[in-house]
Amino acid sequence: MDDLTTGAEKVAQSQPDGTKDYRPLGSGELADSWELGEFLEALGPVMRLPPKENEVSAAGSFVLGGTTRRRATILVMAAMAIVAGAAGAPPLMQAMRSSLPPPSGLHGKWTTPAERYAGRSFEVLETSLRLGVGGQEATYPIADVRRRDSSNAAIYTIRYRDGESTLEFALAIGPDSVAHIRNLPSVGWRKVQR
Repeated sequence: MDDLTTGAEKVAQSQPDGTKDYRPLGSGELADSWELGEFLEALGPVMRLPPKENEVSAAGSFVLGGTTRRRATILVMAAMAIVAGAAGAPPLMQAMRSSLPPPSGLHGKWTTPAERYAGRSFEVLETSLRLGVGGQEATYPIADVRRRDSSNAAIYTIRYRDGESTLEFALAIGPDSVAHIRNLPSVGWRKVQR
């Protein structure tokens, strides 16, 4: 014969005085092992499946519900926006990248009066960047230059090639025409007048 007790009654233990000891389900102390259905019945949830949005009519034709039609419209509009965006992406990306050749204001040799960096310099040419360290100079081809303006300086990032690697040389030039390299912000560099 089947046990017809409900889940709450299975949790209850009889005490010697005849009262029932009810324990919360979350304690994990269950009197007997339960089947999943019994456990859910003890919790008391009401589980119903949502109504179907799409129904098949008597003639066998597919009928879309209102929500599904709205979703389809949104998907079509999103696809159209993606296609339109992809067509305009290359010019937009080019404009956002702000890649330009080195401006004439950057051209020239830059040195610093700081004793610690005596004999060091950098020189920006039309198509290359020359870095000088202790009387030795190395020249690298410039891949591109990006400019970004801040409130008190023009910030340039010069991307140059060293073999197969592409490296960056970033500097900010303030209104006083003093350059500050990103890695050495406290050292000022001035262009050598020729």
